[in-house]
Amino acid sequence: MKKLYHEGMIFLSSYGTKAILVKRLDYKRCILRVENTDVEFMSHLTLLPSGKFKTPYCKTTYGVGYIGSESAESLIHSPVHRVWSNMIKRCYTDYKGNRSPDVYSDTVVEESWHNFSIFSAWYLEREKLFLGTNIKPKLDKDLLSGSDQIYSEKTCCLIPHAINCALIERKKRGNLPLGVVKHKKEYYAKIMVESCEKVIGNYTTPEEASRAYISAKKEVIKQLACKYRDVLEEHVYGKLINWEPKRIF
Repeated sequence: MKKLYHEGMIFLSSYGTKAILVKRLDYKRCILRVENTDVEFMSHLTLLPSGKFKTPYCKTTYGVGYIGSESAESLIHSPVHRVWSNMIKRCYTDYKGNRSPDVYSDTVVEESWHNFSIFSAWYLEREKLFLGTNIKPKLDKDLLSGSDQIYSEKTCCLIPHAINCALIERKKRGNLPLGVVKHKKEYYAKIMVESCEKVIGNYTTPEEASRAYISAKKEVIKQLACKYRDVLEEHVYGKLINWEPKRIF
């Protein structure tokens, strides 16, 4: 075994990641370093020839995401890992686990966030505002993103579930504006308030209903921003207070 495994040997994992043997600990275990990084990890010697070892840089999450550091492995069963994993899944696989895009086919994750250790550091820092409350944070990319279809530090924020629901746009009904439905000869404006659908009123034209929808939605979002201000970052709060729809039709 001493002749087969020596320091400096390079091994290729089944995920396509190269690792350099740094040190043998005993006849079973060794320390390896991911090639071109300072990241070291421990593995079993017998796994090296077959490539069945895993490095923190192996893309084990839907063929895209990787842990990034051994310290981040302690968070694998935590809520932040579920948020990260679901984000990767929505952008790079369908819900059956196949590597083909679904409804998020035009959305990607910033390359640095493929690294779980980087994403978790960003997430946990912002989650501190929610600690000690019963408010569960939701990862949102639409409030700050403008037209960018990307999950990144610049486009994402953590907001309460109630605000996340309020920001969701109702599905279009034919050629009608967002938030407007037609019943017989009248047009109704509907919005979501605290996860419940609320009818704003009925109108004779879709334009009137649309204006009522936008006005009511802006007020609801403003009220929610004030209600949850203590858990919102300042720039997120400002964006909510001055919220405008990205599209009407």
